Amino acid sequence: MPNNAGTKRFAAVCGDASINEGDGTFRPIARERGLFGPGSKGLRVAIPDFDDDDWPDIYVANDITPNFLFINQCNAFEIR
Repeated sequence: MPNNAGTKRFAAVCGDASINEGDGTFRPIARERGLFGPGSKGLRVAIPDFDDDDWPDIYVANDITPNFLFINQCNAFEIR
């Protein structure tokens, strides 16, 4: 029997990142900081320093779509 529940039939959903406001609330910041990859189907995230500049970078492993590497530029990220 074929498996018809493959990931291709599900639309991509954009994830988000949030910052703690210190008052018990969180504010979404993904788009304003450059942490947005179109068509993302994220599975896993790794946060090493890929370019050895002492700022943590973010690698997102996606399912059936290209992976994302976000290079930390201090207050924003550049997608590569």
